[in-house]
Amino acid sequence: MYNPSLKGHPNCYSSSIPSTEVHAAAGPGNHWFYLAAVGSNASGQPASPTCNGSTVTGIGIQKTIKILYGAMLLKTSSSSYLKYRLWTLQAAKSQYPGSCVEFNAIKAAWTAVSVPVQSGEPTC
Repeated sequence: MYNPSLKGHPNCYSSSIPSTEVHAAAGPGNHWFYLAAVGSNASGQPASPTCNGSTVTGIGIQKTIKILYGAMLLKTSSSSYLKYRLWTLQAAKSQYPGSCVEFNAIKAAWTAVSVPVQSGEPTC
């Protein structure tokens, strides 16, 4: 998850991802989860390259899972990385009101895997 390219899968989102083989297309999502949970350069863990050269600080596996689950509850019949960016930011904001730490980490991880800002995206 820290570097999907080691398995021949893309680390970064691009417009070609929706037409990529399903397991390879999971690369950016796996990479996002690792960055959100662990970060790009956590002590004792493998360094995880980012697509934009940024440094991401993780918020832990439990918080990331909780936010991802909250996003899954918002899922409709269609989903995409673009929608999951929006849904996870909404979930982070609602699950951790009054704190921007989790929201900012989720946002930074999506940006680090090249999923662009979406219309209607919440702020913190």
